[in-house]
Amino acid sequence: SRQIVLTSGESDLRVDAGLFTPATLGDFVWDDLNGDGIQDLGEPGLGGVTVNLVDSGGLVTTTTAGDGSYLFTGLIPGDYQVRFIAPVGMTFSPVNQGGDDTVDSDADPATGWSLVITLVSGETNDTVDAGVFLGARIGDLVWHDLDDDGIQDSGEPGVGGVTVQLTSTFGTVLATTITAADGSYQFTDVAPGSYIVALEPSSVPAGLTIPPDIAVSVNAGDFIDNLDFPLVGVIRSDDALPLTGANSDVLQRVALTLVLSGLLVLVVAGRRREYKQARVGNRP
Repeated sequence: SRQIVLTSGESDLRVDAGLFTPATLGDFVWDDLNGDGIQDLGEPGLGGVTVNLVDSGGLVTTTTAGDGSYLFTGLIPGDYQVRFIAPVGMTFSPVNQGGDDTVDSDADPATGWSLVITLVSGETNDTVDAGVFLGARIGDLVWHDLDDDGIQDSGEPGVGGVTVQLTSTFGTVLATTITAADGSYQFTDVAPGSYIVALEPSSVPAGLTIPPDIAVSVNAGDFIDNLDFPLVGVIRSDDALPLTGANSDVLQRVALTLVLSGLLVLVVAGRRREYKQARVGNRP
């Protein structure tokens, strides 16, 4: 304490000392092979993962040991948060799954932060865990199958601007993406599990038939690039002028001109019109 000067007969009962037992916080970072957010038998710990401990006084950093464990010791009682840094290419597991806090993942999937943890004197909290998994990539192409053979032939164009949905097997939409100009699409960081991939009907160009949904099972780290959607039919255009009234003599969208046996054949907007071809001189 500071120096205290007492006079004759004086009593000073204000000189106190508070004591506490340091607290401890930590546990485990593991490779959640099935992405379910629960530490299952055989799922290994991950070494070298950065773990930050934050309180009102600042930040302390450690890394996990080879078995995935980490520990902060000598902590003053108070409020703390843990932030886990996911290894490159890996995604945090779903948080607080299964109802057993000793084997679940406590890292927010979007940020890696835990909830606020209050430690009391002498407490050891060894339940602050984080599961991570190697996300899968799935996708491929939506294209105009001109000959309706289910095969991506040379010259058959991709269809851009189509909305593709990733849903659970119960039909809940989990993610959406839109095909690029070449018809390609991809979902990334997909957790292991079973899914349905489907086209959003209103985004498919008018006149094209919507193909069936695709069921797919995904494992950690998979790259599945064969989930294709062939669109069959003729794309309708709302910009074409009708061949009626004042426009009856206007040839809309001439698709093909053939000269056969002295006939000029015009295929116009789905109608076949024939005109006699005038012969010049003695040419056949």
